[in-house]
Amino acid sequence: MKPARKSNVVREEWPKIVKIVLNGNLRWQVDARPSGRREICKSEIEAIRRANALAKTKLEQGTAAVTMPPQLRAMAIECHEKLAVWGKTLRDATAYYIASMEDARLREESHLMQFCLKEWLTVREEEHKRKDISDATLRETKSMRKIFANAFGNINVRAVNRQHVETFLGSVEKGPRTRNNYRVKLGTFFNFARNKGWIDHNPAAGIKVRIPDEEVVVLSVEEAHSLIKAASDFPLALPYLVISLFAGLRPYEAQALDWSNVFLKTRQIRVLAATSKTRETRYVPINDTLLAWLTPLAKGKSGPVIGPVPGYFRNAWEGLRASLGYCIDGKNVEERSEQGEIIKEQGPEWPPDCLRHTFASYWLPIHHSRSELAEIMGNSESVIRKHYRRAVPANVAQSYWKILPKKRR
Repeated sequence: MKPARKSNVVREEWPKIVKIVLNGNLRWQVDARPSGRREICKSEIEAIRRANALAKTKLEQGTAAVTMPPQLRAMAIECHEKLAVWGKTLRDATAYYIASMEDARLREESHLMQFCLKEWLTVREEEHKRKDISDATLRETKSMRKIFANAFGNINVRAVNRQHVETFLGSVEKGPRTRNNYRVKLGTFFNFARNKGWIDHNPAAGIKVRIPDEEVVVLSVEEAHSLIKAASDFPLALPYLVISLFAGLRPYEAQALDWSNVFLKTRQIRVLAATSKTRETRYVPINDTLLAWLTPLAKGKSGPVIGPVPGYFRNAWEGLRASLGYCIDGKNVEERSEQGEIIKEQGPEWPPDCLRHTFASYWLPIHHSRSELAEIMGNSESVIRKHYRRAVPANVAQSYWKILPKKRR
């Protein structure tokens, strides 16, 4: 009987180790098949270490890590060395590339800005039908939609970034307050787009427009009187004018006011939350001067204070200011001689919110209460203190409140 042949198997479990003779030399073969390949080691200790490393890699990272082709392994090492210079790993690079490809895919599939802006306007129109927003807010939304569509219309909404927004704002050839208003409205639109799931973040968020501190513009008593006198030729503008001058409502609050919210018996004007900047209803007192003006104007009236057709009011309001030489939105009504020469020089710009500022500036010297004025105007006391620091002599203020309608004989 022949003696049993000595086995050359050093390790039975995967990866198997077998002693072999190669070119007359004893070697140890690490066999990682079928998921890997065979490797030759010069010593049993080297073979055992290599087999243990392969087994550990497979346990921790799966079969794919063991079966990586040499070319792919070499590429991984090369890329790892290049990324190490920047303190990044292959995993960082992979995550960044996949995110970029996913973002590119989403951009290709996303809507154009012109579509999104149209949807935004549609929602605002529905809110207007429910009386959640005022006529003025809807008009502004329509205007902004056109402006933004001209600037961004053919860009995918996901492609718009902070640089796009900053470039657009920098191109606006108007004052800082107008640019800031555009910024705010763009932010509102992009919040709408984010809520719709069209974008992940608001590209207008965090952008600031510096507005220099300016003294508020207050009409003199003579200028206020001239405005009211000239309004006799523009009767549609008169109720809005006296309510703004003697109650201090914001322009869009006065334009959205309905006669049903003017209570002459209790001497109050109700400013509804839907038309208020603070989104809170407030009651503004009707003083003696305003009562004298509103009593004849309100007689038999119903519906909007500015009349049923906003366009007619806007024409009357622009015509009134232009008749006194004011330039409206950069436009001036020019008077020419028969020879075509300009007789009338370009007039001054109409100061924003000057009617409201005029009210506050002449109210404070009479009543001496910033907190009460803040309540009337729907502002904080700090805003009142900031804007209305300039003193107006009491006797001048008293003459302002004596601007009264002529008594009918």
